[in-house]
Amino acid sequence: MYHEILSKKFEEMGVRLKFSSYFRFSRIWDTNFSINIQRDKKGEFFEMWQREGHEMEISVLDHRPDLKHLLLMVKQKENESIVHNKFLCGHDERFWFVAGVHPKSSTVRDAQELLKPFLVRKAQWNARIKRKNQYKRRNKAFIRQGEWFFIPEPELKADDKYILKHEPIRRGGSKPHRLEYAYRTGGTTVYVCRRFPNGLVESEYKKYITEYPSDKQNWQTMVREPRVYGKGRVTHKDHKTVILHGWHRVIMNDEVSSNKVAFLD
Repeated sequence: MYHEILSKKFEEMGVRLKFSSYFRFSRIWDTNFSINIQRDKKGEFFEMWQREGHEMEISVLDHRPDLKHLLLMVKQKENESIVHNKFLCGHDERFWFVAGVHPKSSTVRDAQELLKPFLVRKAQWNARIKRKNQYKRRNKAFIRQGEWFFIPEPELKADDKYILKHEPIRRGGSKPHRLEYAYRTGGTTVYVCRRFPNGLVESEYKKYITEYPSDKQNWQTMVREPRVYGKGRVTHKDHKTVILHGWHRVIMNDEVSSNKVAFLD
């Protein structure tokens, strides 16, 4: 019965929901549940999987067809305690998405606000952004493209010899956004490949290639959790290109995910 109820909620939002009988890896998953976006001849749809025989309660806490968003809660027992995981499902610019959100979220608007990192919320407070404008992709405090926020840093003086061109930024395992110009400080150098999308530090990398010399991965050197600034065009095939006039601090949203992710540059 709850399958029909959930499907109806998604349909009212303008998208299909399908229930899968087998596990398919996605960003949002644990050993008992997963939800992801898939595509067929009819277009995109949400796909949900639940481990057979595992008891859990899946419900919609808030439903906003006008925004094409809903807040989903998955309640289940883990290690003798009850765990509540919440997911924001919705449409952003051109495509559907799902994001793990803070457990305190009780409405769609709560979830959207709690996805903003502290520095973003601080910037919108300092800029006195009206509530109706806080959810826009562009206001005086920030510009947003997908999961990335860009906060103006007009006082930043970047050394020309350290400015990078066409620099990719991404959440571990996701498609990169590209900054026309980038400047970064700090962070940890890591070695990234398909098997280790969040990267291995040098000692972990050397240990792995020593123990598994036959595992020929396409390793790439990146920097984990740096402080990054960008300007110029920001491109991604799933989003409209944005233009940053002057330097902006680049910050990833505060998505809560069952599998850990990292900011890689």
